[in-house]
Amino acid sequence: MHFRYDFNENLDLSKFRKQSKFYISNIHGNDDKRIFYDLYLPSYLINLDIEYTNSEYESTVSFSEIEKDDDNHVIRIRNITPMNDSRFADIVYLQKLFTCNTSYGYFKYNVDQTVDTACNIIRLLSKVNNLKAFI
Repeated sequence: MHFRYDFNENLDLSKFRKQSKFYISNIHGNDDKRIFYDLYLPSYLINLDIEYTNSEYESTVSFSEIEKDDDNHVIRIRNITPMNDSRFADIVYLQKLFTCNTSYGYFKYNVDQTVDTACNIIRLLSKVNNLKAFI
């Protein structure tokens, strides 16, 4: 399954939280056993890949800086390696997920922790996104 969410400056994660808990908790019964999320913030794209294996939810996360045109279509994507980027390198929460100098972070949790981690990443990038307005 593949989902897309568009978040604006007024971040409301309630719909995402409710729907993702439902779908993630039910992937173990599906043939695919995998869910993909494309989570759009005004200036960032978060890609989240969740796979059910051996009674655990293994997740891979990456994010990119995006540029949109006047019609709100993405015209440019730049992958981010958080530990090499000064905006993210000192955020301890991200250091735990992105343990190497790669553009992908990994985590294995139960359903609730997986959804909480996704929401925390969205909140962090939303805060960084909102800080751009002051620069």
